[in-house]
Amino acid sequence: MCELCEGLALTEGAEQKVYRFDDHSVIKLNGSIFYEYWLDYFNSPLIHNYFFKSTLYEFLGFKIIDDSLFAVVK
Repeated sequence: MCELCEGLALTEGAEQKVYRFDDHSVIKLNGSIFYEYWLDYFNSPLIHNYFFKSTLYEFLGFKIIDDSLFAVVK
């Protein structure tokens, strides 16, 4: 688990872990398991941001948890 997010977990699925950030935002850790390349993953939030401007994804960086790499978005 993300030590910065302990106690803030909301849900978890095959692809991502979701944590409460504040009253209006969440942090998503995405393992990119449904994409062949990370570039394919990054196209997904770009398309989302184009169509859904009121709920923009903000890329925060990468996090390694249990030897797995996750993209972190808010």
